[in-house]
Amino acid sequence: IAGALVLVIGASSATALAGVIFATGFYLWALQFRRVGSDWTATYVFASLTGGLAALIAVFTSAAWVVGLLGRDLSFSGRSRLWEPTLDFISREPWLGYGYRALFSGPTPETLDLWREMGFRASHSHNGPLEVTLGIGVIGLGLFFVVYLATLTSALRYLKKYDVAVFAFAFLMLQLMVSFVEPVFLRDWLSVLVICRILLLRMRIEEQTVQDSLMLRVRGRSAMTLDDYSALESTRRRGRRGV
Repeated sequence: IAGALVLVIGASSATALAGVIFATGFYLWALQFRRVGSDWTATYVFASLTGGLAALIAVFTSAAWVVGLLGRDLSFSGRSRLWEPTLDFISREPWLGYGYRALFSGPTPETLDLWREMGFRASHSHNGPLEVTLGIGVIGLGLFFVVYLATLTSALRYLKKYDVAVFAFAFLMLQLMVSFVEPVFLRDWLSVLVICRILLLRMRIEEQTVQDSLMLRVRGRSAMTLDDYSALESTRRRGRRGV
């Protein structure tokens, strides 16, 4: 971790530094959430939401000062100047977009027009939702958020039980925060999101298997697996039909 921090600071990347701070903050919040007793969970969440809202208000009211601390201005190093042309092109193909990274992969007429409006040959739009919508449309963005919200819901559900949920929660919050200035909804970031989703689904399946096993034990069939029980019931039904 210390080595990673040295590399981030040495790279002089405000986005990377802010991302490390946010990810660490959310990770520590999740660890503390696990330690809070059930009687204090609601209080802890309410206090966190209140403090988070107050922090957001303070950041927005002092935005120029905050970005100045990172050595940047309110245009986010010129990123905001790319968003208006991107929105203009999205309005022309809003539902399905132009194809995944199609506008930035070659000098097509549409690409040249976009670069002309942006003022230089940008490699992407420097915004997560805009990049997804530009490539695969509003429909694609909606599908992404279905997966994202399902993963976030599962992470919150298992936050007190499994370590993978803590990691998933911190990653999802990091992805959301960084998406304001970088296209982090697709490519490698999407791969990590899918892995988190699969691991959390596995936790759900294992939990359901344990519950089913307990139900069988209560019924006096603890030595039987679900498959054995199903096979036995099938045999009994066939026997009754033969009688």
